[in-house]
Amino acid sequence: MREMKDAEIEEIAKIARDEVFGELSLEEMEDMLKKSGEHPYLQHFIAEENGGIVGFIGWSFGDRWDKDITLKISLLAVKRDFQRKGVGKRLIEHSFRLVKAYWQKQGLNIVMLRTETDEANKNAQKFYEKILRPSQKFVVLDVWGPNGGIVFYFKKLS
Repeated sequence: MREMKDAEIEEIAKIARDEVFGELSLEEMEDMLKKSGEHPYLQHFIAEENGGIVGFIGWSFGDRWDKDITLKISLLAVKRDFQRKGVGKRLIEHSFRLVKAYWQKQGLNIVMLRTETDEANKNAQKFYEKILRPSQKFVVLDVWGPNGGIVFYFKKLS
């Protein structure tokens, strides 16, 4: 696991398109990633196996009140052949330690994590419930039409 290099955005976009946003073109996905924020308010990390990128995670700055902040897992994707092998879990755990250390150096404390997934994506829901053990979960129904809701997860940190 390591921080993503700018030159790797195209490969990351391909994984995101193939595994999460199949309806977008590679160019649209790459554009979305480039315009979603800049370091440190957006931090991307990758997982490598045998010299190739097999997954990535993006953390974004959510909100701030005094010295407390919230962070969001803005995007997490793992190549299909590497799913269910612990890559996503390792991405979350390892990158969170790095992101947390960065914000602590800035004198800030992370008090909550959040993420979301589509209501129809049962695998992602099971994954987030198992790995994040959220404090709260709620569903907004029919955002994208019938059976097209969004599931939000919140993990309050002590």
